[in-house]
Amino acid sequence: MLQELKVIQWNCNRLLSKFDLFLHFLSLQNPDIVLLNELKMTEIECNYYSNIIGYESIFKPRPMSRPGSLGLDFSFDVFNIESLSILVKIKDKKVSISTLYNPPNQTLQFDFFQRLSELRSNVIIGGDLNSKSTLIGCKNQNNNGNILEKIIHDLNFYVINDSSTTFHRNINNYEEILDIFLCSSNIAELISSFGVYDEDLTIDHYPTWINISTDKLITRPNFYANFNLKRANWKNFKDCLDTLPGVEYKSNSDLMCSEITMKILNAAEKTLPKTGQKIFKIRLHPEIVKLIKERRKLRRKYFRSRSNIDKTEFNKITARVKLKIKDFKNKNWEDFANKNKRLSRSYWRRINKFRNSANKSKIPTLILDKKEFATDEEKSIVFGERLSEIFKNNEDKSDLVSEMEVENLVTNFFSSFPELPKHETITPWFR
Repeated sequence: MLQELKVIQWNCNRLLSKFDLFLHFLSLQNPDIVLLNELKMTEIECNYYSNIIGYESIFKPRPMSRPGSLGLDFSFDVFNIESLSILVKIKDKKVSISTLYNPPNQTLQFDFFQRLSELRSNVIIGGDLNSKSTLIGCKNQNNNGNILEKIIHDLNFYVINDSSTTFHRNINNYEEILDIFLCSSNIAELISSFGVYDEDLTIDHYPTWINISTDKLITRPNFYANFNLKRANWKNFKDCLDTLPGVEYKSNSDLMCSEITMKILNAAEKTLPKTGQKIFKIRLHPEIVKLIKERRKLRRKYFRSRSNIDKTEFNKITARVKLKIKDFKNKNWEDFANKNKRLSRSYWRRINKFRNSANKSKIPTLILDKKEFATDEEKSIVFGERLSEIFKNNEDKSDLVSEMEVENLVTNFFSSFPELPKHETITPWFR
C-alpha cells in the first residue's frame, strides 16, 4: 500500500547490454512507471525483451531501424522527435507523463512543448534533453539551454531537479545535469520528492526519480503469481463468481468498471491455479551482485581521490563485472539449450538473432531474371557484371572530337572578354 507514484527516468544507451542489471535494479526500486531513452533496439527485440512481469511496455522505434524511447497518450511524429506519453489520473486530474530524448546535435523544439501544453494542462516530462543551463544548476550553457529557459519562462514549466549531477564521464571526470524532469507549474505541488540513484549500471547516465502524491492508496498487484489458465477449473471459477455480491448500477462508468474488475480478480484469486514466477533478485548470480557493490565502492573512492591508481582498479573491476555478466548469460543459454535439444533449426536461428546484440548490416537477397543470389560473393559478381554492361553501352565520345575543334572552342571563349591594359596584372583568387 502506498500513496505515492514512483516514476524513474534513465538514458540506458543500448538496453540489451545492461538488461540483467536493469532487471536487478527494478527488483530493488520497484517503480510504478519507467521512462527509458536510447533503447537502441529493433522492434523485434523490443517485443521480446520488454515482456517484463508486472509492467506493460510501450516503445517507439526510430526510423531506419534505429529504435528509440520507451514510454499512451499520444506521440508527436509531426515534430520528428523521440517522445511518448501516457495519461494518468491523479487527484481527479488527468496528468500526461512523457518521456523525451533530445540528441546532443539536435535543437530542442520549443514548438513541441508549446503544443504539448495546449493539449494537456497537466504535464510531466522526463528525459535526456542535452540542454545545459546555469539557471537549473548546470556548469555550462548551450543553445538548447537558452531554449529550455524560454520554455520555463514562457510556457510556465517548473524544473523538478535539484543540483544533483545526472551524468558523469569517467575518462575526463566530466559532470553535468543532462537528465531533467519538468512539470506544469499548476501540478508542482503533486511532486513530493526528487532524487538521483547512485546505482552502478555501467553507464555515464544515472537514473533519476520522482514521487508523485496521490489522493488514495494504491495497491501494487502481486505480479509474481500469474494465473495458469491451462489448468483452470472454469466451473469452480463461475460458481465462486456467482457467490460474490453483485455490482450495482452506477452513473460513474469508471467506478462501475473497477468494481467488476475487482470481483473477477477476487474469484480468480480463490479458484485459479498460479504459475510460479522467479523474482528479479535471483536473476543475477550472488557473485555478480557482490562485484557490483565492490565496483560502486571503488567508484566513490575514485571520485573522492581522483588518483590514477583508483581509476585503474575501477576500470579493472568494471571489466570483471561485464565479463561475469556475459558468462552468466552464456550459462543460462547453455542450460536452456540442454533442456530443449529437440527444437528445430529454424527455432534456434531465431533465438540466435536475439542473442546477437550487434545488428550486422546484411545485403538483401538479390533477384535477377527470376534467379536468387543469396551470398555476398554472388551479389558482388552480379553487381560487377551490371556495372560493366552500363559502361560498355556508354562509349567514350572524346575520340569523336578533334583537337582542332577543342582549340577553336577555347579561343572563341576567351576572345569574348575585353583585353586588360598592359600595366594591370591578374591576381589569382585562390590560394
